[in-house]
Amino acid sequence: MITRRHLRTILACLLVFACGARLSFASLVNCDAFRSGTGSVLYLYYPNSSDSNFPNYSLGTSPLADFDVNDLDSGINESDLIDRISQLVRRHYCEFDIRIVQTRTDVGTTNPNPTDTRWQVIGIGSDSKTTSTGGTLFGVAQDVDLGDADAQDFARVWADSFGTAYGGGGGALNGANSTLERWANAIAGTISHEGGHNYGLQHSDSAAVTGEDGTNNHVLATGSTGLTGEQRTQF
Repeated sequence: MITRRHLRTILACLLVFACGARLSFASLVNCDAFRSGTGSVLYLYYPNSSDSNFPNYSLGTSPLADFDVNDLDSGINESDLIDRISQLVRRHYCEFDIRIVQTRTDVGTTNPNPTDTRWQVIGIGSDSKTTSTGGTLFGVAQDVDLGDADAQDFARVWADSFGTAYGGGGGALNGANSTLERWANAIAGTISHEGGHNYGLQHSDSAAVTGEDGTNNHVLATGSTGLTGEQRTQF
């Protein structure tokens, strides 16, 4: 069976007319560039007020809380954090036919109202979520959409769950560790993780194969694969 990895390798080989070296498509394009005419659009939705119209598909995903950096760390510039998160997600999905669109009403854009055929909206609030068993929930996808059969999907991220889990004494986001880059890594990783579920990926797809980074560098890694708070904020 030809897997997604095989297809990426084949494409890279075709682009250079030879397969003498293993190449990544990401090395051949500008991952930060805005794309058009893609097969799917991924909206990163940072609301500036609580949105009760966001779908309540699982575990109390609605209302979607506003995204306010003061809930995370008042010493961080909000626009810079949002821009960095969105940049990281673009890099995570660089090899795929996906356009990443950042939506935030107070920075010149509007709430997503997709007209595309295939889209996904990920709502990012600066609130936190505790599960019924007392655990901390960082995000939840609408589905593990095997084969990406659903043309439209939603996901939800609770950004301050990282503060709840890792903001205490000695934590990965405590004190001097509470930096823009570390918050951006944690939030962007979860956005891409939940988005990956909606595109059909499972936690088992984080398992590294020969020549790849370790499992916990993959966006589908999770607590059950040994992913730690320090790794969430560094990678």
